Amino acid sequence: MKNTQSITVDVVPGLISQPTVNVIKGDSETRYIDVTALNNGEPLELEDDVTVSYVYAKPDCTQVINPATISGNVVTIELSDQCLTVAGLCSCEIQFYRGAQQLTSAMFRVSVCPGVYSEEALESSDEYGLLLDAISKAKAATVTVGEVSTLEPDQLATVTNTGTDTDAILNFGIPRGENGSGGGTSYEIGDGLKLEGNKLSVDTAAEVEQDNTKPVTSAAVYAQIGNIAALLADI
Repeated sequence: MKNTQSITVDVVPGLISQPTVNVIKGDSETRYIDVTALNNGEPLELEDDVTVSYVYAKPDCTQVINPATISGNVVTIELSDQCLTVAGLCSCEIQFYRGAQQLTSAMFRVSVCPGVYSEEALESSDEYGLLLDAISKAKAATVTVGEVSTLEPDQLATVTNTGTDTDAILNFGIPRGENGSGGGTSYEIGDGLKLEGNKLSVDTAAEVEQDNTKPVTSAAVYAQIGNIAALLADI
């Protein structure tokens, strides 16, 4: 997407009428000028090692000096963002360099027209309904966690949206850890512990026995002490 306007200038001032290019303030990376360079009304002949730049003066007395490209005797100028920051009539000329040599073209004009769009009007204008609607939808967006599933250890974690762009429902797939030692989420159940579902607890004994290695419950201890007290009472 770009606009290219073609003009002709001579390196002899006043030999041909001064051309004017019309552009709009605020445009960016889309405005080009193809300038056919003449020398006394004939195509300007340039050596291969010639370099080209353009000098651009704005109405606020600031200026732009940028390189240009050349093919034959046609110079292509890309008007930079700075060239289009101030509305009004701007002056431009092309400079050709070869070693210590410099050749300057006749001046031409660039008319920068003010656009209808204004940054100051954006906050208070009601003509930006589409923009305000997009902002409103973004503020109202929601994210909900859906299903969480376990994947095989060699599978990659996944996140999928089964909702909409503004009301997302995210489903997660999380790989389980490898069995055995060394895995980040793997574990072994040691002696005296038991795993029921995802609950880890102490594996206790309900009765006191001679060869029992499990911890006994307080109820079992209480019963055993009661038995001893009963035996002592009989002695």
